[in-house]
Amino acid sequence: MLTQQGIFQDLLKLPRWQHIYELKGSLSGGWTYSYTITGGDNMVMGVYYRTLKGGTFEYALVNKGSDLNWSDWKNNALQPIGYSADMKDSIKKSTEFVNANKGKEITMVGHSKGGAEATANAVANNKNAITFNT
Repeated sequence: MLTQQGIFQDLLKLPRWQHIYELKGSLSGGWTYSYTITGGDNMVMGVYYRTLKGGTFEYALVNKGSDLNWSDWKNNALQPIGYSADMKDSIKKSTEFVNANKGKEITMVGHSKGGAEATANAVANNKNAITFNT
């Protein structure tokens, strides 16, 4: 199960969520970046996985935090009243991922704006979340 050891600690070491855009290969704890899901105005979600004993997969869907651009801050303001295109698309795309990976351990992760999206993804899909500065 995903904990603050492993992928979460690796994410904290990278500047401004660089992993979602550039990191390839393995992270500590056996985690590997797989691909990026985008949507909304500027929603970015990295998909990470690791193989557990017995050959099953565990996944982390990682939402990026706010960048210094109008789109992210507009979505920050619209989140509490339910009008964020990024939030809506994050929930939709995470639900599609969960439905395509039934029975797998999937944890939602995010920082700042991405933390709010990860929390909504977790609630919508009955999954765990790890968030910070949300």
